Amino acid sequence: MKDKTIIITTLNQAWTEPHSNSLFDIFLESFRIGEGTRKLLNHLVVVSLDPKAHAQCKYKHPHCFAINTSSFDLPSSEENALTPHYIELMWIRIHLLTSILEMGYNFVFSLFGSRAVNFGSTAEADYFPQMFTNRRVTKSVLAYQGADVVWLRNPFPHFYPDADFQILSDRFIGSSRNLKNSANAGFKYVKSNKRTIELYKFWYESKKNHPGLNDQDVLNKIKFDPYIKNIGITIRFLDTAYFSGFCEKVYGVASQAEITSTILEWTPQMQLGYLYLASFPTVSSAGPSNFYDDFEITWGHGAKIHDNGKVLTLNLDKSGGSGFQSKKEYLFGKIDMRIKLVPGYSAGTVTAYYLSSKGANWDEIDFEFLGNVTGEPYTLHTNVFSQGNGDRERQFHLWFDPTTDFHTYSILWNPKRVIFYADDVPIREFKNLEYIGIPFPKNQPMRIYSSLWNADSWATQGGRIKIDWKYAPFTASYSNFTADACIWAFGASSCDTNSPYSNSNSKTKVWLRHELDIAKKRKMRWVEKNHMVYDYCKDHKRFPHGPPLECSVDNN
Repeated sequence: MKDKTIIITTLNQAWTEPHSNSLFDIFLESFRIGEGTRKLLNHLVVVSLDPKAHAQCKYKHPHCFAINTSSFDLPSSEENALTPHYIELMWIRIHLLTSILEMGYNFVFSLFGSRAVNFGSTAEADYFPQMFTNRRVTKSVLAYQGADVVWLRNPFPHFYPDADFQILSDRFIGSSRNLKNSANAGFKYVKSNKRTIELYKFWYESKKNHPGLNDQDVLNKIKFDPYIKNIGITIRFLDTAYFSGFCEKVYGVASQAEITSTILEWTPQMQLGYLYLASFPTVSSAGPSNFYDDFEITWGHGAKIHDNGKVLTLNLDKSGGSGFQSKKEYLFGKIDMRIKLVPGYSAGTVTAYYLSSKGANWDEIDFEFLGNVTGEPYTLHTNVFSQGNGDRERQFHLWFDPTTDFHTYSILWNPKRVIFYADDVPIREFKNLEYIGIPFPKNQPMRIYSSLWNADSWATQGGRIKIDWKYAPFTASYSNFTADACIWAFGASSCDTNSPYSNSNSKTKVWLRHELDIAKKRKMRWVEKNHMVYDYCKDHKRFPHGPPLECSVDNN
């Protein structure tokens, strides 16, 4: 950050297991889906405590730092979390944070693994989303002693501007300045200055006077020491209107009993920790989106959000293209985006707008707009991937000029079909044909992506016409995004009536059962007859032994 602030956490092997859906995955995912938190991922530094954790960190996050802890037996369960070696590891962390302050960096320390919690089976992994029982209160973030803080809203606006050292409280007693508040070292914001450096050095040295105690217990003892007052440091405890314990009284929040009972169901399997009030995803609104809220610019210097979040533009020039993606993942929905494509000479450019999951066997639903020379039509390229298999291209020349104004491009995706629309006219339908062995994208949640990039090796007339940079920068514009969709978070869908955190009745989601009526099918046949310029099912050179199996079934 501009003021040299970093977010720092620590990681060991236990918190990276299993390979997917680990505590580390949940921690990172909370940044991606939170309100205003994705950009904070760029400032997150993960300190790995063992080689296996470091390898997993490097695979999943760009900013990883390894420290040598080979002489310590790191805990793999709650039972040995407070062994002498592990307590010493906590003190190594204090020494590390002191060094960070001495280098001039402010930091937010965000612990997500004070107790190692292994999801050792599918049932245990699935238990995590089942902890949410919210049906009325949507402002919640889960954190427990195995994952103390989950980031779903930017906390920086709620930090005290005058504090040198501000920290979470186990038992908040109403005043942020009262040292009788019980400090919890799992989350704190510390500014780099002489006072905080002296505090950390004194804190570290005080372990000698309190053998066997961890860093948090020692802090709760030394905070009353006259030396703390003498160094002139301002200590404040975070207001429970925004950060709170589940079982403590919450000042500034109405009806803590209702929040506790509707957000979380107590179980002995999970040790509950701290709640940071933020918006937990439910079914997304069908109203127009604000790009600041629902999307993050992920690459390229030319992407910008304008008009208070109402418009987003992507640029392409000689230095490169640009792109963005949704903060949330979806599993089925009706997705609409109004797009105005690159005007004039756009040959060699591709404007991609699509849904996609992750992994080697990914699912994907594509709109790609292939540019052309001035006066010649864009080619709208569509494709559907299921379990990593695509090659289902259909291409169209639109019946309108997509560069002079915004037009709506929609994807309706439910368990039975995928339908592509342009200005509410269906142009293609891909049906679920699993009964004849054709994979269908129905099990993997997907994000929305869009990008503008140089594809002049193939995009225009098979790559014969290249980009002409004298027309750069090339600009595509986006507005009026809406998603009437099921949000996927922590292993469950907000449209699943069996999901404990769902506040949605899926019966109200008409698109979940939608199919084209006779009038819409006629419109689609008109598009196919008059505007479809390529159909993979009719490409005999490409498939000399006959078209793919789905082509033999009415898939329109």
